[in-house]
Amino acid sequence: MTETIDREESVKLFKHYITNYYLEHPPTSRGDFISLKKRFEDRTSGDTTSSEWVLVHTMLDDGKYAFKNKNCPTLHDVMVDLPDVELKYLVACYGDYQKFRGTTNENIILTMEHTIIQGDGYCSRVLHDTRIDYDLCHPPKEFWDNFEPGKEEEAKKYYKK
Repeated sequence: MTETIDREESVKLFKHYITNYYLEHPPTSRGDFISLKKRFEDRTSGDTTSSEWVLVHTMLDDGKYAFKNKNCPTLHDVMVDLPDVELKYLVACYGDYQKFRGTTNENIILTMEHTIIQGDGYCSRVLHDTRIDYDLCHPPKEFWDNFEPGKEEEAKKYYKK
């Protein structure tokens, strides 16, 4: 598409398409979403080793759930040789913003500043529940760099409210 129309217009069109796709094709069920705290508890209890995703989780505040992907088993390996980082990000990651809203609650907003697909060593993600806290502040890189299994509380010293 970027080879047939202006790149900036292509990117805007793709973003518009992806966002509207998820709005027009919501999940058949949001499951049992109650709160981000409950989501955190569910994700950190029971069998946490059966997923191919390597994740670290913590609650930063009430209504603010942070998690770090240490791998990207869905698209990164398939797209690793493609040279255009912006387009790789749009295809692999951009839809996540609307997907998280669609699978949780319309008041949930995802922030994400670091992604494996863009060359970072991890994906930094925070789900914000705007019914509780509308501060969409994303923790600094120092937080994410130190956010490792068993060291979640230690990493929080880099998070400023």
